[in-house]
Amino acid sequence: MISFEYVSFGYDGSRETLAGLNAAIRPGECVLLCGASGCGKTTVTKLINGLIPAFTPGCRLEGRVEVDGLDPAKTPMHQLARKVGSVFQNPKSQFFNLDTDSELAFGLENAGCPPEEIHARVAETVEALGLESLCGQSIFSLSGGQKQLLAFGSVYAMGPDIFVLDEPTANLDFGNQHLVLEQARSLAQEGYTVIQTTHHPEQSYMFSDRILTIQKGRVLKEGTPAQVLTADTIRALY
Repeated sequence: MISFEYVSFGYDGSRETLAGLNAAIRPGECVLLCGASGCGKTTVTKLINGLIPAFTPGCRLEGRVEVDGLDPAKTPMHQLARKVGSVFQNPKSQFFNLDTDSELAFGLENAGCPPEEIHARVAETVEALGLESLCGQSIFSLSGGQKQLLAFGSVYAMGPDIFVLDEPTANLDFGNQHLVLEQARSLAQEGYTVIQTTHHPEQSYMFSDRILTIQKGRVLKEGTPAQVLTADTIRALY
């Protein structure tokens, strides 16, 4: 379970990005966070994966955030990373290698896993996510969609229970958007918890169990896509 109880947050004394936000995400849900730019949805993801407050000096954080029984603000990053994997808008920002095979193994190597375990888990990842065509490739030869799928794979290999996806389709064409969204949905169908942010719910709603719409740092409306994506709600958000 991921929960936010009356969470308020601001950067460096600025206006509040989150203002008393309350939300809950159940294990195994595929949840879409949507809202206009600056509404606070990326801040929500950073509170889940611990980037806030660990890498946000001088911020103001009030309320309670809980991720699978842990307080991300007080949990060492290496411990939290075992539970929460993150895929960012620009996959190049999280790559550390020049070839795909090394990238898939990188996180496991840094975690100190034995070589035989690394080989086994990379092989399992390739099979589970259907990444065979990406193996043995230069990262520079991949399309935007392939790079995003590789980012999924490098996170999946680490074995987290929760995937946080911050605008994973923002820089992709329609075909690659569909591939990435299908990947996110398949993770949820396997029992993982998936939280995704987007400016464009019309691209992602069919892959989501539930939608949380955020406006001015609070949840405006939540429910199934059919319940939330009404003309009135879209007008209110954008």
